[in-house]
Amino acid sequence: MIVFVGAYTQNYAVGKDGHLPWQGSLMQTDKARLHKLTSGKKIVAGERAYHDYQDIQSAFQTKDVMVISRSTHKLPDAVVVSNIQKIIERAKTEELWVIGGGSIFTQLLPYADKMFLTRIEAELPGDAFFPKYDLTQWQIENKQTYPADENNPYPYTFIDLVRKYNIQ
Repeated sequence: MIVFVGAYTQNYAVGKDGHLPWQGSLMQTDKARLHKLTSGKKIVAGERAYHDYQDIQSAFQTKDVMVISRSTHKLPDAVVVSNIQKIIERAKTEELWVIGGGSIFTQLLPYADKMFLTRIEAELPGDAFFPKYDLTQWQIENKQTYPADENNPYPYTFIDLVRKYNIQ
C-alpha cells in the first residue's frame, strides 16, 4: 500500500529551491500532523525531500527510510533505491508512506491508495509541484479548513482521501 503525506499550495507548489515554498513561515499544525501520521512508519522520499528534513530519523521516529536517488548510492540512516519500480514492488507487501517531493509524488500517484494532504490556501512560487489528481477517483474521508493563526501564517485545509476501486 502506498500512502501519500504532503502539503501543497493553491498552485500545487510543494518545493522551491530544495525547500518548502513557505520555508521561513513554518506551518506548525501541518508539521505536527506530518510527524503524527508518519511516526513509526516506513518512509519513502526523494533525495531533495530527505535533505530538507535533515533530522529525518528523529523527526519520523523510524528506522526504515528509503530515499529514491539516481545519483547518490549511500546516505546515513536511509536505504537508497535507484529505481521507482522497487518501491512499487515493495508496496505490494508493505505499507509505504511517501513524503515527496514533486517528482516522486507524480511517479507514484497511479499506485497511491490513500492521501493525507494539506492544501495551503495561498499561491506561492515553486519549482516542484504536486500532481493534479482526478477527485472522481478518490473518496473524501475527511476535510477540514482552518484560518491562519499565530502558528500558521496561511489558511489551510486538511484533506484525507482514499482511492475508489471498481469492484466487479
